Amino acid sequence: MKLIKIEAHGFKSFADPISLKFDGGVIAIIGPNGSGKSNINDAIKWVLGEQSSKELRGNSMSDVIFSGSKTAKAMDFAYVTLTFDNKDRFSSIDRDYITITRKITRAKNVNEYYLNGEPTLHKTIKQLAMETGIGKSSLAIISQGKVSEIAQSSEENRRGIFEEAAGISKIKYQKEESERRLLKTIAELEKTQISISHYEKDLNYLEEAAKKALEFKDKKSKLKEVEISYLAHEIGRLQSENEVYVNEINSSSDVVFTLENEIEKLNASEAELKLDLRDKTEKLQSLANQIATDIDLLHKFEKTYNQKDQERSLAASGKLNVSQEEIKSANLSKAKEIKSKLDFLLNKTQKTKFELDDLNSEKSQLESQALMLETQLREVKNAVSNAKAGLDFAKREKESNSSLQKGVRTIVQNRNIFNGYVGLVSELFKIKNEYIHAIDTILSPSMQNIVVKDDKTAKEAVRFLKNNSAGRAVFMPLSSLRAKSIRQDLYYGLQSYNGFLCAANEAVECHPQLEVLRDFLLGNVILATDIDKANEISKLVEQKYMVVTKDGDLIRPGGIIVGGEKKQVSNLLNIDEKIRKSEEFLNKALPSLNVYESKFEKLKTQIQNISNLISVKKLELSSENESISATENELKQYQMFLDDSIDTSLSGESELLTLFNKINELKNQIQQNKFSNSLLNQEKEQIVAKLDDISILLKSKQKDLDKLRQSFSKNEVKFEKNKTYLENHKSRLLEEYGLTFEFARDNFKLNIEINLAKEIVSTLKKEIQEIGSVDEKAIEKYKAIKKDYDFLVTQRNEIQNAIGETKESITILENTMVDKFTSLLRDVNLEFNNIFRSLFGGGSASVSLVDESLPLTSGINIKVQPPGKIIKNINLLSGGEKSLTAISLLFAILKARPLPLCILDEAEGALDDSNVVRYADYLQQLKDKTQFLVITHRHGTMTKSDAIIGATMQNRGITTFLSLSLAEAKKYVDKFEAQN
Repeated sequence: MKLIKIEAHGFKSFADPISLKFDGGVIAIIGPNGSGKSNINDAIKWVLGEQSSKELRGNSMSDVIFSGSKTAKAMDFAYVTLTFDNKDRFSSIDRDYITITRKITRAKNVNEYYLNGEPTLHKTIKQLAMETGIGKSSLAIISQGKVSEIAQSSEENRRGIFEEAAGISKIKYQKEESERRLLKTIAELEKTQISISHYEKDLNYLEEAAKKALEFKDKKSKLKEVEISYLAHEIGRLQSENEVYVNEINSSSDVVFTLENEIEKLNASEAELKLDLRDKTEKLQSLANQIATDIDLLHKFEKTYNQKDQERSLAASGKLNVSQEEIKSANLSKAKEIKSKLDFLLNKTQKTKFELDDLNSEKSQLESQALMLETQLREVKNAVSNAKAGLDFAKREKESNSSLQKGVRTIVQNRNIFNGYVGLVSELFKIKNEYIHAIDTILSPSMQNIVVKDDKTAKEAVRFLKNNSAGRAVFMPLSSLRAKSIRQDLYYGLQSYNGFLCAANEAVECHPQLEVLRDFLLGNVILATDIDKANEISKLVEQKYMVVTKDGDLIRPGGIIVGGEKKQVSNLLNIDEKIRKSEEFLNKALPSLNVYESKFEKLKTQIQNISNLISVKKLELSSENESISATENELKQYQMFLDDSIDTSLSGESELLTLFNKINELKNQIQQNKFSNSLLNQEKEQIVAKLDDISILLKSKQKDLDKLRQSFSKNEVKFEKNKTYLENHKSRLLEEYGLTFEFARDNFKLNIEINLAKEIVSTLKKEIQEIGSVDEKAIEKYKAIKKDYDFLVTQRNEIQNAIGETKESITILENTMVDKFTSLLRDVNLEFNNIFRSLFGGGSASVSLVDESLPLTSGINIKVQPPGKIIKNINLLSGGEKSLTAISLLFAILKARPLPLCILDEAEGALDDSNVVRYADYLQQLKDKTQFLVITHRHGTMTKSDAIIGATMQNRGITTFLSLSLAEAKKYVDKFEAQN
């Protein structure tokens, strides 16, 4: 490896760019003092990484930049480039030529290094210098006046020279780097071990907490999977059951209504039969009374007959002395009394008949009113029942949301979790009846749009749909809507136009807070009477607005006409309209029903009261008739007695015959009445039998009704119970797991028996409760700390391995250093003695370790004995001897371990001419393996050089160089010596 070129600009006195080529093994650099020739030495040291400005003969590193002269300005930068021939691959860099550049700028005062034109580090250049043996501590560069220091330097400093020569400087540097790295690694190991100890304290606690949290998480995960499946299954089952219950309730309602009507009719029939029975009973009682009276009268007639017959017998025997006048007078008095009583009874009976007629008339009127009211009541009940059934069906249909899109249905079913939920467009407006088809046409595309208060609610709902894979929906945030309207001048012009009805937003009513929604959807739409008028109005408003007819035909902006058969109102709007109308009807009908029922009950009470009065009056009339009949019979008897008394000529036989005939008449009348009594009893028994049948049927119907009502009640209870369970299950699904029923149903299937699932859920909940509170972050904390802990343990192991490897590496480096150093020392010792003897003409010299036991650190001891002298201390040598001893040692080292380059700055200055020649001859001997740059004033050196480079200062302060051939150099040297 040879230095073949130096290029420099701005370095010290090199104000002008220089480029020096070096040919040959010994190149002499000559020139007057102060010409800048030693700056070549400084330039080479600077490029090879010298950091001491003092070594470069300056105060600061910026002093290497040309500072100016009388003829040239100071420069702002300096650079030096060395080019080496590396064809022998002395350096490990696999290139034929190696260039090293160092550059500095005055402004930044920053050094830049380049290796083969690429930026590099000072460290790289330093290692390259150590690798090639031309480092700072080596013998490669011996500055002016430094040669004697080699011999007289301290034992420790001498060691550095030998280490450089042995090529172990780099190894030593590597060893020191390894030792520094080892110390750093040991410090890291201690730090790591401290961290591990700290982690171990927390790790045990966190491991337990993590196990507990993991168990909790595992059970929660199992609970989630089973409970969601269980809840989804139960919700589906409960919904199916409730559908059955609803059908049964509706069916029961119809049957109950039918049974109630049948029972009501049976009760009416029973009441009529009871009235008929009472009438029959009254007639039977009257007949019984009549029979009793007739029997009593018969007994009297028979008694009179017997008495007359006895009197006749007595008269015939002349024994009757009773006065006929007295009898006649007594009978007449009694007859008048009875007649007076009979008149009173007849008057009273007539009055009772009138009262009974009035009561019967009033009852007939009330019964007619009751029948009419009952019909009306039945009609109202039927209407109310139908309205309730329709309302229930509409509500259930609305609650089931079967007609809604999937996303809309999901949001509606879970509306309670969104604070800003308002409702569907279809349910927020009250539409005037005459405009329902028109508004339905306008709102049809927006019916299922979901109205919310603000953007935040809309975004929450969108995220909810995404998270549950529950479809899509359109949201209308009230805070973002802006009202639309018809241009004012056009609207005023339409007011008087035939066929114009109103703006569509005027056809609906809504809450004040929803007016912006109403105006957004309907504010710029015009309603017209028919399609012809709509077409005219569309043209009138320049076809800028939608015009809709009452029947739902429309003309879009731009003139597109849509229409045809009158369409049905959309299901959504229809359901809400049905619910609204049903509720309105029930709100009106239920009070009317109550009034009808109250009136009907009042009429029934009045009819019952009158019926009771009629019964009383009939009993009174019957009693009065009986009294009249008895009184008339009694009156007839006394009349007969009177007649008998007056008609004295009547024979006893004739009287007896008359009595006998009357007795027979009475017997026939009694017999006839008994027969009538028998017939009435039969009719009564038939009525009683019918009443019994009705009673049995009523009991059966009532029993069926009770059963139905009980079943109805049970179904309602079950329905409400299921409804509560449904709400609870859905709430748990939503609140605990954030899932809708639909999502849970579609994604979680129950694969085990339901009772087992219920038992597992119960067990898991109990176990989770027993676990108690856990730090759910403990798992992540434990994982993180365990990861850090494992990393630290791995790091500790790696550090321990690294320490072992570093120690082993240091040992290898030390052994290598010992081997190389002792080998060099042995070879140098041999060459040193030979060269010393050659240069001194005798004597002896040796080098050795101060302490053989410390080959890595021991200093170097030099012993020399010039011919004829005994020297115990090298410092006792003369200056020339010291220089020659140092040169001997230099040459010994270079011979034992050749360096690629050696720069000698006036190293032979202290030698006499004969020794200079020996010095120069040795240079020639060594030049094959070492290139010498010799800065010299000595003739003997110059004459032995292969090439000479002359340094001059034609302009003060600026060095220029001249390369000379050997012949030219000889002339220059002769001239130079002649001058000196």
